[in-house]
Amino acid sequence: MYYNMDLGFDWDDANTEHVAQHQVRPEEAEQAIDDPLSVAAYELELEARFGVLGATVEGRVLVEIYTWRGPRRRVVTAFPATARQQCQYTERKL
Repeated sequence: MYYNMDLGFDWDDANTEHVAQHQVRPEEAEQAIDDPLSVAAYELELEARFGVLGATVEGRVLVEIYTWRGPRRRVVTAFPATARQQCQYTERKL
C-alpha cells in the first residue's frame, strides 16, 4: 500500500475528513503531490501554501493544496480536477 504517514505527510482526523468530503483518500492525495509530472498550480500567500495538479497511480487527476509543517507536507485540501484542469495536466504530459 502506498499510504504511509512516515513518508513525509502530516495527517490527522481534520485533514483526512476534509479530503474525504471530496471523495479523495489520503494515499491518493500523496500520490498526486508526489507525481513527477505534477504541475504547480497555485502559490497562496496566507500561509506558505502550494497547489499542484497531479495524478494518482490509477490516473485520477487531483488538485491539491498543501503546506509544510516542519519536514512534512500537510494536505489542506484535495479534490478531483475539473475537465479543463484535466486537459491542462494531460497537455503538460505530452
